[in-house]
Amino acid sequence: MEWRNSLTDLLQVAYPLMQAPMLHIATPAMVAAVSNAGALGSLPVGGQSPERVRTLIREVKSHTAKPFAVNLFAHPHPGQVDPAQGARMHRVLRLIGEGYQLEWEQPALENLPIFLAQDQIPVLLEEKVPVVSFTFGVLEPQVLDAFRKAGVVTMGTATCLDEALRLQEQGVSAVIAQGTEAGGHRGAFLNPEAPPQIGLAALVRGIVRAVRVPVIAAGGIMDGAGLAAAFALGAQGVQLGSAFLRCPESAAPPAYKAAVATSQDQSTVLTKAFTGRWGRAIRNEFTRQMAPHEALVLPYPVQEVLTRALREKVGPEDVAKVFPLWAGQAAYLARELPASQIVAAVLQEAEAILWPDFQ
Repeated sequence: MEWRNSLTDLLQVAYPLMQAPMLHIATPAMVAAVSNAGALGSLPVGGQSPERVRTLIREVKSHTAKPFAVNLFAHPHPGQVDPAQGARMHRVLRLIGEGYQLEWEQPALENLPIFLAQDQIPVLLEEKVPVVSFTFGVLEPQVLDAFRKAGVVTMGTATCLDEALRLQEQGVSAVIAQGTEAGGHRGAFLNPEAPPQIGLAALVRGIVRAVRVPVIAAGGIMDGAGLAAAFALGAQGVQLGSAFLRCPESAAPPAYKAAVATSQDQSTVLTKAFTGRWGRAIRNEFTRQMAPHEALVLPYPVQEVLTRALREKVGPEDVAKVFPLWAGQAAYLARELPASQIVAAVLQEAEAILWPDFQ
């Protein structure tokens, strides 16, 4: 069937489907496979050094000549953390680690090597990346202008109508409407400490009616029925993340994939215990143990540095207990298929709903 619309024309892809940029999960192989299937793969580079960003981009290019996106984290620098606060959080994590017979030194919180979007943008321009998406904020006007002049398509993440309007005001090419069902970090930036909890249907319908640019629905979409529903609400495209968690191109450890496979509709929780930013993950021992200590959580990404030091010490048998098992509310519907087959299956299912007379 012909899927062409304003979004496919903008992105120069065959299908209005994007793979979510899942940090530490979406590999260059996954990105390339999705793009080669006619959709848009998305490479996450949040927090990576410029050198690492260039390496990842070139690896994707080595596997595909099709368009793909690179995703940036647009958050500000967290500033210096109070050493006493850092020590309190380390004590909590040390007690948790003792349950796994782990010991480690607290990473130095002074002058952490934190890489921001501004450090990575020159690489994206030099590598002529065709599409740039971003979350946790809005890129500076001069940056968006530089991308525009270079012919780069820009997409920002909104979790409420006010954020969508702010993004349009700044001149983005498209808006990604992220419903509360979505797995991983919430993209909220107007009030990240209390991110909006708006379901995808209400969010998409409101944003579509208010903005002039294409809207991409994200959150809880796992199959063709979800794609068809998003189109009925007025979206011009969809972004799927959890649908790709179990594919062979996913970097998720086996225990993570197993947790997704056995999850249910009430398995996820919103937590900021892992990184300092609110995100949706499958409940595990770490989320339960950290729940009483949420007031001590450090800002993003400092909290992530501390918890990573713990995760790097655990053995394979404890990965699912300690790692952030980022997943959406419908992750239990994820299929164990190659990324390209997931794209094909979702499109085929949607076509049967949208155009039944042509089946």
